[in-house]
Amino acid sequence: MYSVPAHYYYDYYDYSAGNSLLLCEYYVDIIKGGMAVLFSNESEILRKMRLIEWLKAELITHVGHLYQAMAKNSEQAISEGLANIIVGCYILARRLGITFDSLDRDVLNKVEQNIKSEHEVEKWFGDFSEYQRHLRPKR
Repeated sequence: MYSVPAHYYYDYYDYSAGNSLLLCEYYVDIIKGGMAVLFSNESEILRKMRLIEWLKAELITHVGHLYQAMAKNSEQAISEGLANIIVGCYILARRLGITFDSLDRDVLNKVEQNIKSEHEVEKWFGDFSEYQRHLRPKR
């Protein structure tokens, strides 16, 4: 593998709906096979923003894998897909400044709201009540 600094360029990202633009300087290294890899002199804020965007994309990928698992009717693959989505949501929440405990409380509150509002799934199957019982001993 060899590395040749190619050129510098500026990339503008509008992450705040037009309110401000972030500027980042990159250089490109060329590696075998003609692939370009971007290394960055970016700020910590921009690095964290890129991580959030990557986690969001990963979450969408996990949803796609779940759909594929459901199409194959594989219980193990479905379980893994759901687990990936749940873990992805918790990690994304943490990167967005939401603590795991806070997210747990919000999930429990949402379950309670769905029970009180007689959500269709609750009326038909009692799944929210069952999930609430599952969560209670852990707290």
